[in-house]
This record gives sequence, C-alpha cells and structure tokens, in this order.
Amino acid sequence: AEEPVQQQSLDYTKVQYATYRLRLELPAGAYYGITMLSPDYAMRVYINGAEAGGVGVPGTTREETVPQEQDITLYFTTQAGTAEIVVQTANFVHRIGAGVPQLTIGTGKNIAQADTVTKLITGLVFGCLVTAGLYHLAVFILNRQQKATLVFGVACLLHAFVSVNFMRLLFPDANLQVDVRLEYIFFIAAVSTLVVLIGMLFPRTMHLW
Repeated sequence: AEEPVQQQSLDYTKVQYATYRLRLELPAGAYYGITMLSPDYAMRVYINGAEAGGVGVPGTTREETVPQEQDITLYFTTQAGTAEIVVQTANFVHRIGAGVPQLTIGTGKNIAQADTVTKLITGLVFGCLVTAGLYHLAVFILNRQQKATLVFGVACLLHAFVSVNFMRLLFPDANLQVDVRLEYIFFIAAVSTLVVLIGMLFPRTMHLW
C-alpha cells in the first residue's frame, strides 16, 4: 500500500471519504476507552490493526457507502506501550463532508463513568418531559376547557421524542433518510406547539399568522 500523504491544509466540506491515523504513547497493559460522535456518515474504527467497531459501512463511492448515525464507545488494552487508532470515514449525504472524527480518549474507568452520566442525564430529561406531558394530558381530560394544558402536554411529549431518538434506539439499522426525516418532523412539531401555546396564553403578543 502507498504511504499516506500528509495534508497541511484541507477543505473538509469537499472531502467525502478519508482515513485518519492517531498514534499514542501509552503505558503497556493499561485499559482505555474511546467515545465518539458519528454525525450523518459511516465510520469504521481499527485499534492496533484489529477492527474494533463502527457505524454503517464506509466506502469510496455513494453506492458502496451505507450511511448511519450513532454514537459509539469502544474499549481497548495497550500491548507494547503504543496504540494506533485508525478511523475510516465516508460521507455522501451531509454537506460537512467526511470531517475529522470527534473522539474523546481516556482511561476505561473515566470513559465508562462519562458514558453513564450522559445516559443518566438523557434519561432524566426524557423522564421529566414524559411525566409533565402525561400529567397535563390527564388534567385536560378532567377539564376540557383548559386547551392550553393540552397543547403544553403535547409539546412536552414531542420534546421528549426529540431529546431521545427512538427510531435509532429501536431500529439501529433503519434507513438514515427515514430516521432524519422523522427527527425533523418531531422537532418542527415540537417548536410549533410551543408557538401555539404562547399564542394561547398571550393572545395579544403574537400575530395570528
């Protein structure tokens, strides 16, 4: 294989596929973790020459690439005091191109703790929104005159679905286009219900249209 050519200046908005290499000097036998974001492109990760995981299927053409969006966390143990991380990315669906992966590296313990905290915060926000939504829907059922309560309850439930992408959780291999469209629909509906709610609570502050 040819040696990679180092790029001094690169416009990532025009790069649709790329391979990134990172070499680290680490204590031998230590346990480390990597967590990274995968915004709308395919990714494959190799650690010390072995495939560790990935998202979707990266390729050099649009036909070969299977795009997918998912955050991943990987763990590895150093062998000879060094670690080489290779990330292959491909993006034929998003305007930002196959940009540099946003990854965080730390000890296995720290990465696991950070991953747990992130999941707890996400679950807490989701639980609060669902609870508030169901509560206000129940209040509306008891008093059908409080239409603003109904709108607020619906807004809470829609924002709950925006905070957690259920399509990605329930169907991780689902088509990316369907996933993104549903995400946009829920987001627009959530914002629209808030605008309607403000109009109902303060009718003189907003124009009808």
